[in-house]
Order: sequence, then C-alpha cells, then structure tokens
Amino acid sequence: MGVIDWHDAQVGPLAVEVAGATFEFCRDSGNRLDTGAAQLFIDAYRASGGPVPNAEIAVLSNFMRVWLQRDVALNLLCGAQPGDPYIQRQVAAFRRLVDEAWVPR
Repeated sequence: MGVIDWHDAQVGPLAVEVAGATFEFCRDSGNRLDTGAAQLFIDAYRASGGPVPNAEIAVLSNFMRVWLQRDVALNLLCGAQPGDPYIQRQVAAFRRLVDEAWVPR
C-alpha cells in the first residue's frame, strides 16, 4: 500500500523527497530544522529499509535546499508573491541550511 501525492508529481531523485519529508516532519515552529528530531527520523528511515543510499543521506541538507527551492518556485508559479510570509520563511530556511548544514550520523 502507498500514497500518491499528485500535487507536484514528477520524476526526480528519491533523496529529494526524503529530504522534504525530513524537513516537514522535523522543523520547529520557527521553520528551523530540529536536528535531533531529524536524526530520529533518518534512523527510523534506515531501520525500515528505506532505499536512499547512505552516501545521499550524508548530504541530506543539500537535498533539503533543492526541495525548498522547488517548493518556493512552485508556489511562485501558482501566484504567491516574493514578499508572502510563507515564501519568506522558506527562503530563510534555505539560507539557514546553507550556513548550518546538518550531517546525519
């Protein structure tokens, strides 16, 4: 059994989807990645046999930035404005991940 999210369905690296899920499930109320929660999420992902290789998990922050860029671009294409609070939060999260890259254990 599975879930298909047709909202922005596309072919792409699975690591980007894992990165997006990690960010969405493990961010705090300030839209910052909670690295402790993210580590638990990735530990559970690995324990369940998730197919993304450890070499890609090691650079998950990079994939999170790709996911954030795609999210912002899609929202802008759908009519959001650069000054919208959601866009600003996502851009700030992107910048934090540049400055504070998280490396899973």
